[in-house]
This record gives sequence, structure tokens and C-alpha cells, in this order.
Amino acid sequence: MIHEGAYDTVVLEPLSSALPAQHPVFIDQRAMEAILHGIYVQDDERLLQRLLAGQTPPTAVFSDEQSAIVARALVAALSRATSQQQVLFRLSHPQGQGEETRQGVLFCAEPFLYFTLQQFDRGQPHTVSDKPGRQLPDRTGLGSRRLVFQLPTSAGKMAENKSPTSLVIDYVRVQQWLASHDAATASRPSPLPSPAAIDASGQEERAQAPGVRPTPSLNELIVRKDLEIESLKEEIRSLRQALETQQRKVNRLKRLLDNTQRR
Repeated sequence: MIHEGAYDTVVLEPLSSALPAQHPVFIDQRAMEAILHGIYVQDDERLLQRLLAGQTPPTAVFSDEQSAIVARALVAALSRATSQQQVLFRLSHPQGQGEETRQGVLFCAEPFLYFTLQQFDRGQPHTVSDKPGRQLPDRTGLGSRRLVFQLPTSAGKMAENKSPTSLVIDYVRVQQWLASHDAATASRPSPLPSPAAIDASGQEERAQAPGVRPTPSLNELIVRKDLEIESLKEEIRSLRQALETQQRKVNRLKRLLDNTQRR
């Protein structure tokens, strides 16, 4: 047991992956928080659906509060784990008549962190179709959705999907990005706001009605747009692979037809 709270647990358990782990490993807590902030669940929508209705915004797997609490426990767990262990976390929160649950496992093999989401239950029953007329329980709660990783940065791709429920995240690059971001922020002078800007800002805050949700920040808009682009690229790759498969089948049928005519 590494951490046990009222609604969150982090423990070490035997490694379930065939890939060997490299533990113990020491990851900066801010880097772990950034990693957790960058993990989203994205609906796997078709191209036509996105063009007609627009892509559904991704859902963060961890809230800001959960990221801060869990990151500290995950850093401690990875620093104590052996090469034969992985970290399991479980978060729960009462939600209406049910309970929201986040459960997953992770381990490290430098420079990568292997993250698998085992359960993403939002307090509602989920089913998946196995055969026509037959519904099976979806234990993960993901359905047709998939994990994506995106930070508000143009530093490049820092993770890739191992499966719809798994991510391979380059945590070393995340730490390097944080260090460069801090250095750039420290070297940039902070301009003093003018009295007019301060007054306008105060008036805007006073004019905003309580309970009205603020508009998305620039970082959130960048994340959404990057996710849309990545999703479109993946769908184009899938369509290209399907087209190549069909073309190979057509060529095979042509060869068979030619051989039959020759005989």
C-alpha cells in the first residue's frame, strides 16, 4: 500500500506486462501532474459525423484536484517499485445514484511510461454489442472511445497509442518540456498592466453573472484542435490501409481469372 484515502488508492502489484519494467524510477512530481493533465478520453467519431456535428470535446480522465493528489502517490510508488512490479491506482467519487470510478495501471521503462486505463465508469451502465441482438457489459466504460494524450505545446508528439485503452508516454520529453517552459517564462519580462486595463478587467469580472461558465482558454482550444487533427490523420491512415487491402484482393482475383482463362 502506497496511499489510501477516502476515495483514492495507490498500491504496488505484480507486473502483468511481458515487457520488463525498469524500476525504481524517479519522476518529477510536476512532470507527473502534467502527464495526468494530458490524458483524455476521445469519442472515436467517423469523419462524416464530425463534419456534420463537429467533434465532441475530449473528456479529461483526471480532474485538477485528482491530478495533484494522485501524482504525489504515483511518484512515490514508482520510486519504491521493483522491476517485477507495476502501480495500480483507483479513484472513486459518489455521483448521483452511482459512483464515478477511474482505475488503471502504469509502469516505466526509460524513457517511457506505459499507462493503461482499466475502468472509466461515470456512474452509468455501459454495454457493447458482441452480436446482433446481444449486449455484453463493457467493464472499461470506454465503449468506442479511446485514450489520447495532448499537452498545450507545439514541441511535438510525446505519446502514442498502444491500444485504445493504453498510452506510451515519453516522460523524459515531458520533463524537458517543463524545464524549457520554465526557463522561457523566467527570462520573459512581465509587463505591468495599465490602469485602464485593470479597470476594464475589474468591470468584466463584475459583469460576469455567477454560475456562467467562462469561455475556453487558448490552451484548451489548441488541445481540441490538435486532437481533431490527430484523429483525422488516424482515420485517413485507416482508410488508406483498407483501400490497399481491397486493391490486393482485386489484383489476386484478376490473377486467378487470368489463369482460369489460359487453361
